[in-house]
Amino acid sequence: IGFPKQSKFKDMINKEIIEMHHSGEIERLRRFWFTGACKSSVDQHSQRSSQELDLRNFTSAFLLLFGGTIIATIILICESVYSRFVTRSKQINNVNKNRQDYKRMILANDKHNHNNTEREKILEKRVELLQKRIRQLETEISLKSLSIPSDDTNKMKKTRPSFLVLPVTYTPEPEKSPKLEIVSFSPMDETNTPLLLVEQLNTRVYETIV
Repeated sequence: IGFPKQSKFKDMINKEIIEMHHSGEIERLRRFWFTGACKSSVDQHSQRSSQELDLRNFTSAFLLLFGGTIIATIILICESVYSRFVTRSKQINNVNKNRQDYKRMILANDKHNHNNTEREKILEKRVELLQKRIRQLETEISLKSLSIPSDDTNKMKKTRPSFLVLPVTYTPEPEKSPKLEIVSFSPMDETNTPLLLVEQLNTRVYETIV
């Protein structure tokens, strides 16, 4: 028997248990519950005997335990079967739904790709037309450049100057002999080369224009 701490019934119950122990009541109760009920008859009123518990006394308990175990097993099997069928049906429904969605998506993509291919074909045709036009313009420009008369080329040549300006420095040194430095190259037409013109500057350097 358990009581909370500082209970007012603790001392009273302890006192009663000690009195029952001294009087032998606890021993009698132990024998009654662990060895079986005492059977008395009219002939043997003074003699009391007790029989030990046999396996037959526990048969009902074992039957109840066995029946509960069987019922629990049946319920568990039913739940597992039901859960398997339900989950399979849900999975099948989900797979079918996903397939339908996938087919719709494929159809939409096919339509989109078909539209894109048509646009690409149209753009390719336009690009080909533009390339043909560019080639035509290039041929026209090349023909025009070839059809320029030779007189115009001669005029363009005549308009060019027939002389060149070359820097020539003449630096006379007092101690040494004069030194003449000329940077020259052959003109286009040697017959039209003018004479040498020399101009004296304020300094002792002379520039020559040819």
